[in-house]
Amino acid sequence: MNKPPSSLQARFSDGKEMALNNSMDEFDYDYEDPRESVNIDEEKAARTALMKYMYVIVYSLVILLGLPLHTFVIYRIGKMPKTAVSILFLGLSVTDLVVILSLPLHIISAWEGFTWQLPGALCTACSYVMFLNMHATALLLASLSVVRSCRAFHRCWTPMVSQIVVAVAAIAAAFLSFSTLLYRRAKSTPRGTVCSDAYPDRAREVAVAVFRFLAAWLCPCCVAFVSSCLVSLTKNVNRIKGTKGYAITRIMMVAYFLCWLPYHLFMLIRLHPTDDLPENILPVALPVSTVLSFLNSCMNPIIYMFKGGIKMSWLQNAFQNEEADREATSEQKEKLTLHDTSR
Repeated sequence: MNKPPSSLQARFSDGKEMALNNSMDEFDYDYEDPRESVNIDEEKAARTALMKYMYVIVYSLVILLGLPLHTFVIYRIGKMPKTAVSILFLGLSVTDLVVILSLPLHIISAWEGFTWQLPGALCTACSYVMFLNMHATALLLASLSVVRSCRAFHRCWTPMVSQIVVAVAAIAAAFLSFSTLLYRRAKSTPRGTVCSDAYPDRAREVAVAVFRFLAAWLCPCCVAFVSSCLVSLTKNVNRIKGTKGYAITRIMMVAYFLCWLPYHLFMLIRLHPTDDLPENILPVALPVSTVLSFLNSCMNPIIYMFKGGIKMSWLQNAFQNEEADREATSEQKEKLTLHDTSR
């Protein structure tokens, strides 16, 4: 017969379960701790203060960089003739600009000790904008991957098609983010009103986290990988990979996947905790991964400037290697001349 657990083992098990539950409630994509007592210990107080200043500093930096840079990108693209690629880049800048405009509300919440002193509707709206940006960016980056493949196979992708893709991506992202409207709420706790999720059961919370990982990270990553493989298999691989548009798009995709991967992984780990995971990991990793995901919103214009130049003229011939095209055209002319001479 199995021996019943000793009182010491029972207390350890209860304490471990309580710590995991507190960790799950304490850290969401906005730092909050509804179960935390008023008499918080020094360790948690120091950690909360550290997270508070991290949120305020990084989010302020994202606003200072992202707001003028995305505005400039939108202005520059607006002055250019519309192409299939430029319309997709315009969509990316608009969705990043929208999420940047919501960051002051997150800063206010962090500065107030991660409590929510604003109207409850803004709590839901801020989180909704975050996931709207996540899904829209993933869909538009996947679309850019498809454009590269179309160019490699000499298939036409017109500006009209890009306009339809941007519209569909916006509608799809709004639908994919709908769970936030259902479960994100401002609720009262012993330490004040906080903005957090209110799932009816654990299964629903797990389903949402897994769905976000699949829809906004794994599937777009697979599309980008397959697209790159298709481009590599074509005879036009050097023409495509030698363009600034290809290099810039590749860096953008790597930045997006790296910035969002920690958030998805730690959210999944949080929902499936193990005894081997140190208790102090999640209270630090989740806020840091959240800040990293928001940091991605200001990265694209910086990539454009450093890799392609401030004038962004590369957008007019994205995924087109003009030098390679001239060489190919010259070769074709030489063949035609030889063919005519042989006659």
